[in-house]
Amino acid sequence: MCALVVTPVVFYAELNSETVNADRFDGDAAKVCSNIINEYGSAKAELSDNSGEFYRMSGLSFARELDFDGDGRSELLIAYRSGSAYQAEVWGYDSGDFVRLYSNTANMAMNHPEVGSWISLYRRSGKFYIGELSAEDGKTMSLLTLHGSKFKSSRECEYDPVNDIYAVNGEMNTSDFETVRLSNLSEGRADYLLDSISQVIDGFGGSDSDTLPVSAKSGEQLMAEAYSEIVQNYVLKYGEPEYDSSSRVCYAKGLCVADLIDFNGDGVDELFTVYRFSKKVSATDENGEHVLKYEPEYKAEVYKWNGNTAVKAYEIEGLSEMQDKDSSDGFYILRKNGSKTDICKNTYVYNEKTSRVWKGTSRISEMDDDGTFSPVFIAEINSNYGYETYQLNGERVYRREFNSDGYVVPYFCNDDDYDTDEYTVVYLQGTSNRGSDVQKRISQTQKNIEDISSAAAV
Repeated sequence: MCALVVTPVVFYAELNSETVNADRFDGDAAKVCSNIINEYGSAKAELSDNSGEFYRMSGLSFARELDFDGDGRSELLIAYRSGSAYQAEVWGYDSGDFVRLYSNTANMAMNHPEVGSWISLYRRSGKFYIGELSAEDGKTMSLLTLHGSKFKSSRECEYDPVNDIYAVNGEMNTSDFETVRLSNLSEGRADYLLDSISQVIDGFGGSDSDTLPVSAKSGEQLMAEAYSEIVQNYVLKYGEPEYDSSSRVCYAKGLCVADLIDFNGDGVDELFTVYRFSKKVSATDENGEHVLKYEPEYKAEVYKWNGNTAVKAYEIEGLSEMQDKDSSDGFYILRKNGSKTDICKNTYVYNEKTSRVWKGTSRISEMDDDGTFSPVFIAEINSNYGYETYQLNGERVYRREFNSDGYVVPYFCNDDDYDTDEYTVVYLQGTSNRGSDVQKRISQTQKNIEDISSAAAV
């Protein structure tokens, strides 16, 4: 009986010790990240070239919790941009103190500057290694792992930075290596890094004022700077907001919309943007061969402030449209929902051979308290040569119920009966009769950009 009593007590003590150690690590890691943010800035993605295609991280550029030596105690791997280079560091415990265990400039290929900067990680037998590329031959990489309180070189590999290929003992290895790129990034990869950094910091308790030192700048000022940088990058990449009436269809181009809107009603504004870009699509030429061409398209995005950086919370391509394949009208729709603002969208998909077979979808998306958008209303019509079926929020319904509850979003299936106090319809494209509406939107965006920039400069 005594042994049965003692064992659970010991197990509880072990669990409690693990919890204490984890809480201590979170607090110490949060302090390090905060110090980096205060000195070098919050995590940001900025355009790195004139083409508007590639991005680089700035400020706190990477953060991850890892157990390098496999002893059950976590270490913190971070990277930040200092001047024109990136610095990689590992922080962990030495004699009870949370100290810097590793510090070195992130990898760069001197013969291939277009590759940018990166961190190489290698995992073997439960341990993690940091890869350092030789500056002499540009292909030999030393793999360092943690021994005690120091990182030491313990093995080598070969690395092709142009093609991102690792080889160990002459054999290619694609499963045990990871390349964390910090520059020369696609927009999608930059967004992913921003999201991951945010999640890591949030996991450390990065919003806890008792853990983090107070920044020299207010949260409002840091948020204003982050939103301003996004706006300026989009202007650089997609162009200034402009009204174009040179053809039969008038339209907004460049960064068409830049609005500060409190979507979830928590008192903190999000950044709502819409821009026009060239989308690569597959097409068939006059010879019946498949080719790629570029077509203009709009994309709407929402950025939220998480207390440390601005991260993308929502994106969707295309504008709402009329149920008329020949209509040039394009618009976005917002719904006032108490203290919240929802995003609405109507889309239609037609059969390639006939417009008599089509699907129409009307959707309302709402931002919750955590800053996540999710659909709260979906109405769907499937029409097959006049025979129609109806769905509301994923459930099949009869036409009578759909007629009563399905035509909620303005202009769904051309239904123009809606409450103007609840819904706002903003045109970005259409025939000449929509010209004044589009011009009004462009003028408002130009003013908003100035206001956002001014707020960041205070």
